Amino acid sequence: MSVFERLAKRRHLPVGDTGLHVREQTFGEVRRIGNVDGDMAKTWLTLGFSLVDAAGERLVVQPEGMSDPEFAVLIENMLQDVMTPALLHQITDALTKLAKPISTEALVKN
Repeated sequence: MSVFERLAKRRHLPVGDTGLHVREQTFGEVRRIGNVDGDMAKTWLTLGFSLVDAAGERLVVQPEGMSDPEFAVLIENMLQDVMTPALLHQITDALTKLAKPISTEALVKN
């Protein structure tokens, strides 16, 4: 397996045994998240950008013409009755793991 194939595998990670996967946000998405008012709106928008299926495809695609605050509300409405603090913590841990740079030694070794 090449280094690029190993890097591609990091594009999405499973969230424990939840059946969910997350992907790392792009710089553009990070900027857009930062431009939204309110911590919870930022959280919901992050989830909207980050939650993916096992193949790495986003679970919810932002409808064309929908603003980021509106998309955050859409995600909140979809997840508010299923999201728990424990699940959010697992998702956050997976996103943190993705954000940490992987060492070249680990890539070469695996």
